[in-house]
Amino acid sequence: MLLVRAGAYTINVERVLFFREDKGGLEITFAIPGRENAELYTLRLKGKDAEQLRQWLARNAEGTERPEAGFALGS
Repeated sequence: MLLVRAGAYTINVERVLFFREDKGGLEITFAIPGRENAELYTLRLKGKDAEQLRQWLARNAEGTERPEAGFALGS
């Protein structure tokens, strides 16, 4: 299990489906296993918490420097 702390939150990165910029913050969508289907849960970080996680992602996200691999797509 890969845990990352951003402010008051400890995030299990292995459950994250995607990260998305959202109105000055960072939105994180998780898949939480349920009995029949996975449930989706969204957490919105703002300010310092969002910036800490952005910095961690910039240092640790694998494959984002290779757009041809499909990991980093322009908007």
